[in-house]
Amino acid sequence: MEDTLRHLSHQAYDLSPLDIIPNHLYLTNIFFFENSQPEKGKFIPEDVLKDSFYDALGKFPILLGHLKPNGLNNMHIVVEPDHPVIPGWESFDSPIHFDEVKKHGFHRDHWPRGLDVADPLLHAEKGVPPKLVRVRVCRFADNSGLALVVRLSHSVFDAKGCTFFINHWAACCRRRLKPAENPDPVEEPIMDRATMYSHLSPGVRPTPLSWVLWPVSFLVVKLLVLVEMFRGKQTSTGTSQSHLFCLSRDRLERLKRDGPKEKRISDNDIVTALFTMVYAQLLQTRQQSGRGSKLPKEITAIVPCDFRHRLGVPENYTGSCAVGLYVTCSFDLLVQPMASPALSEVAAISRRTIDGVDAKIIEGFAKRAMMAVKMMGEKVRILYSLMVAQAFSNQSRLPFYEADFGGGQPLFFAPMAYSKSLAVIVPSPPSSRDVHVFLTLEVDDMKVVMGNKDFRNMVEIVY
Repeated sequence: MEDTLRHLSHQAYDLSPLDIIPNHLYLTNIFFFENSQPEKGKFIPEDVLKDSFYDALGKFPILLGHLKPNGLNNMHIVVEPDHPVIPGWESFDSPIHFDEVKKHGFHRDHWPRGLDVADPLLHAEKGVPPKLVRVRVCRFADNSGLALVVRLSHSVFDAKGCTFFINHWAACCRRRLKPAENPDPVEEPIMDRATMYSHLSPGVRPTPLSWVLWPVSFLVVKLLVLVEMFRGKQTSTGTSQSHLFCLSRDRLERLKRDGPKEKRISDNDIVTALFTMVYAQLLQTRQQSGRGSKLPKEITAIVPCDFRHRLGVPENYTGSCAVGLYVTCSFDLLVQPMASPALSEVAAISRRTIDGVDAKIIEGFAKRAMMAVKMMGEKVRILYSLMVAQAFSNQSRLPFYEADFGGGQPLFFAPMAYSKSLAVIVPSPPSSRDVHVFLTLEVDDMKVVMGNKDFRNMVEIVY
């Protein structure tokens, strides 16, 4: 730790609009590691785990910085060698044996108390800047394994950036445990947002807000703050409940066979279709019970498009690098029975939307985000949180299960604490070909979803 802090230099990382929009959130994930040889000494000793964490921070000094405003409606992260923001680190021992959690399929009800995290927000403690990374370590009874909770600021990373940091930390840990077998990790992270901008047209790069527009910006921001005060519970960061669902491989393949023959739909298209139909039917139930407003003619789902590979942005770029695409379907189609051809039709609409993406469309969405941040600064998060619609995050191909800290890869991994109305497609355990989806909704809305018989017949509930 001391060595990393001693070598810190003053650095400032300008954030892009794609980083600023979710700057109030953490990306939170939990890993469960089993110790197959408990008799051979402490499993991944605490000092090794923590020292390797600071080794990794040597390559990611941004995580020791202060999240600050940068002029009018911009933000940056400033690393101050004399005043670094020390990460949060908690560790506790549990009387529960790892086998107990494993036996119940890592069901959340059997986790040790203190492991589950529900709040997605990045909070500043009294008189202390918000910590951009927090770690919680739980050691199971009889040296049987450990659980690791890692919370990373969304202003620093997107989900792919998270895996880059976590796997880099894991490599540093393996090196400390067995230096001869594990050389230094060689791939350098790219944290400079200029790298992303260099692959976009000049018109998509941020420019300062004209002072002539400052009064307009001021009024819009004040209005947003008032709206948040009165509608806080209705935003995407209000009270929520989450469940992890599983779609079996057999069911997915049957749905694909029933889909359009001219265009093969993917697992993600089916997930988009299923959970968008769930959302539409939720709105219908709300309206029928007197809780909702007039039903829309169309529903738009927001699906992610990571544009690293599409525009040539390096894979080791760790900032936010995705835009949300709009998959729009008629409300009447979405409230059809889920076992009908309607689901395949919605999945086909999703596929056509994604296949139609090109550089122009990506830059158009990026430019909208840039203009919104330009006018509203970090308060743009309020606007986005009021746009409560079914949104998706596809993390299914990210290497979370490759995080080996020296005791083997995790037996189970899951996201935690996401904004409501977000469905996260997560990596399945290596032994499974099923698809797992972590859904977060308003508490009352989740009750409606859990009572949707069509939906329940399509999925299994992991927890």
